[in-house]
Amino acid sequence: MNIGTIRRTIGVILCIEAAFMLPPLLLALADGDASALRGFAAAIAAVLAV
Repeated sequence: MNIGTIRRTIGVILCIEAAFMLPPLLLALADGDASALRGFAAAIAAVLAV
């Protein structure tokens, strides 16, 4: 298989995963839950860094 295609597909999947983490991040922000906010922000940053 073409490694570029695999890399692009996995990248798209990871971006979609990060997008699905945004609503819980916004809810944690609205609720004022600092530990959940840090956790979701760190998870999103880690996914996007890959």
